[in-house]
Amino acid sequence: MPISRAMMKNTISLTLAVLCLFQNPAFAQNAGNPVPHTNPRDQGYVGFCWSYTLMGLMEGEALKSGKTITLSPEYVGFYHMYDGFLKGMPTFKALARKKLPTTGFGKKVWEPVRKMILEQALGFLQQTPSEGSPGMQAPFDYAAKYGIVPESIFETKISKERANMEKRIINYFSEKLQLKDTVADYEAHPEKLLAEFAIAFGATPPKPNDKFVYEGKEYTPLTFAKDYLNFDSSEYKEVIVTRSNQTSVYPKIQKSLADGNAVPMGFIIFGDTFEKTKQTGVFDSTACPNGTCEKISGGHAVLIVNEVYNGVIIKNSWGQTGHDVMGQASGDKSQYGFYTVTQSYLDNPFRLTVTDKPTDKNPNPQPKPRLSDDAQGYTIVLKKQYL
Repeated sequence: MPISRAMMKNTISLTLAVLCLFQNPAFAQNAGNPVPHTNPRDQGYVGFCWSYTLMGLMEGEALKSGKTITLSPEYVGFYHMYDGFLKGMPTFKALARKKLPTTGFGKKVWEPVRKMILEQALGFLQQTPSEGSPGMQAPFDYAAKYGIVPESIFETKISKERANMEKRIINYFSEKLQLKDTVADYEAHPEKLLAEFAIAFGATPPKPNDKFVYEGKEYTPLTFAKDYLNFDSSEYKEVIVTRSNQTSVYPKIQKSLADGNAVPMGFIIFGDTFEKTKQTGVFDSTACPNGTCEKISGGHAVLIVNEVYNGVIIKNSWGQTGHDVMGQASGDKSQYGFYTVTQSYLDNPFRLTVTDKPTDKNPNPQPKPRLSDDAQGYTIVLKKQYL
């Protein structure tokens, strides 16, 4: 699963401490009743796990009113990237030139700025939401701004065969972003940028006010979110969990689940544990030396749909991996796609590692655990009634 480099940059100074060592997958046999949910899917090779999480939440909410629907994560993901690109236009214009240099010397002098433009472009493509903490409120804001559509209306899927989405978009705009006139034209005519962005993305989604028919009724992406899904982003609020509020947050998660309401969560994934987690279906730190982790692969967004006596079960977006919704490695792998996150992982994700500089006497210093009261652990989004 590709993990957003923006999240890695935002959270590189953080490391979660997971104090509970997972040894027996059978502990999940005490799982409670999961909240209404649809089947897990595969996000492919693009950082849209946050959008899959939001669509999963909305699909589960629809089930409560007897509606079975599959929503399009790529629709919200498209507009997230487009929106960031549009916001980057003033920066691109400030760095761009009236015309590109033609001589070898001029190209050499210009090269560092050209690279800076492309780095800026990547940053705007990977703007918040950052696939983890913080930033989990942003998917709700994008859905409120651009709407939501069924997957049957925007069927595009980002798969392994269509990898490197950000790279393909940047390659398409590479020369265009270096010219002031072109950037100014995009800034003055967002619809032109939208059309070309769709070419770079590889698919054209409906606009927020475009009409489509679903189940015999006419909607736009905006009215579909409001009238069909009863989605109201103002009903939800992001909570960033720190050491000072961790003991009061977890009971709120439990209450939400008990009432049948799933909870979106964003957290950090360690490079040390990533592959083992995929094999075991459990997020823990057994692969980390001394109970700590040093390498952060990035952030991830998931949907909490069930509780076990020692943690929660999350609906993931990595395809048919992990376990079933009860946390079991059952014989029916078509039901896989869920992972267990231990309670100690949630309650104690605030250990940072620091390493002394190498010296002649100590050429390979070891990381030293350090606790921080304001360290950021993970992020959840709750209905405001639980705050």
